[in-house]
Amino acid sequence: MTQTAAQPPQQIDPTKQYLVSASHPERGTFWAYKAEGEYGWLQAPFQDQKPSYLSLSDIQAISEGDTLFKWYLTDSAKTSYPYQPEKAQTEISENMTQTANKSKRKFRIRLGKNQQADGSNPEQKEEQKEGWSPLLLLVSLLLGLLLLMAIAWNVQPFQDFIVLLANRIDFTNLAEFLFALPGIGALFQAIARFFAIVLGILLYAIFQGLELAPYLYKRNPKRMRKIIEQWSAWARYRQSKNDGRAVTSLKRSYNNHPIRTYQTLCSTRNIVYVLELGICFITHPPVTDGNLFTFLWYLITFQVGKIDWINVALMFSVLFLVDRIVRIALSIYPEIFPKKEEATHA
Repeated sequence: MTQTAAQPPQQIDPTKQYLVSASHPERGTFWAYKAEGEYGWLQAPFQDQKPSYLSLSDIQAISEGDTLFKWYLTDSAKTSYPYQPEKAQTEISENMTQTANKSKRKFRIRLGKNQQADGSNPEQKEEQKEGWSPLLLLVSLLLGLLLLMAIAWNVQPFQDFIVLLANRIDFTNLAEFLFALPGIGALFQAIARFFAIVLGILLYAIFQGLELAPYLYKRNPKRMRKIIEQWSAWARYRQSKNDGRAVTSLKRSYNNHPIRTYQTLCSTRNIVYVLELGICFITHPPVTDGNLFTFLWYLITFQVGKIDWINVALMFSVLFLVDRIVRIALSIYPEIFPKKEEATHA
């Protein structure tokens, strides 16, 4: 990277303040902000922090001459001017990379006045070593153990449901005949139990995947930003009272097209919750008769002694426990295995 020492264009008034943006062909557009003497970079959509108007001296302090970035200054009249940085560094470029990879984290750059005056200061902070934090290691091991225990417990209603379905089908006579065969009857019983376990695990895995799909769909910041931009620029039809039912349905479907995939995943997740609740009530009912209204009546009248609370705990575990554990594990995963640029950033 060659250092450039170009002066700001003549249109830029040194006495004014500007919004600073830097566009990269792969990482997107970054906006500078200043808060409590600290500089940082943001990417849309903005949340708590907003871009700041900066003086030309501030702009020269935070900008750098990476040729991949296109720099622009925007004044209060919303007029943008191209800007050529004066110095070539990589520190801010690395912070922009981190901002693009983790849109919700704010990577601030602390600028010391002495270091700005003398760029030849050799003292730097010691690089942070990559590795496992003992506390995070312990938490990850506990989460892994809890996840295995939860899966082993939660899969039981689905296995029992498969057995119940098999009993509903008219295979009773054939099964009794095969199980009664001398010598190999026990083998057929073991095969039947094995298939019930496999099908139950498969059904449970499908349901858990559908429950986690909306959360996993939102974990990609680039995908979210793309969808939000499409939604913001999407032309929508207004619905009126004179529209027929078919036209109203078509307009609603067209208007929601950019977010249709996410809406479908959320609707499917809600259906899965209902199905899981039904399977738990059929195979492990919290009340003797397995009636939902009886269960609600016992709750309203405080007849808690008539409720099987172990089955209630199993119901909540099937519905929410594994989903929560996976979310927590995915949230601490970047801290356990930090990326190279994050682990070595001073």
